[in-house]
Amino acid sequence: MAKLVRGVAHFKIDGVNYSQPADGNFDITYLGGVKREFQKASDGTNTYSEQPEFDKVSGSITTNPGFDPEPLVLATNVSITIQLANGTTFVLSRAGYTGDGKISTKEGTFDFEFSGDGTWL
Repeated sequence: MAKLVRGVAHFKIDGVNYSQPADGNFDITYLGGVKREFQKASDGTNTYSEQPEFDKVSGSITTNPGFDPEPLVLATNVSITIQLANGTTFVLSRAGYTGDGKISTKEGTFDFEFSGDGTWL
């Protein structure tokens, strides 16, 4: 039996539902708060360093009539909820807008990126 693992996700900021994505795609970068960089030492051993890193959610939403990007661009300390087509939910807490505010008039989309602390539910 086939299982649904991809498709349109739902995007909410502090409980407010935003437009469905133009292409049904959001990107979730989940690092668990740490980014590791691996290096090969001169003696042949493997070493790594860790740096604090925020988790991220990015994608595009449709700019329906009356769409105002300002509340998104100015958002700080918000919760982002993404529910995947398979029912899995990702929450980005204490998040802030870190995107570049790009709106495509050709595609009618607004590209966004938020950074914060991620959790899978």
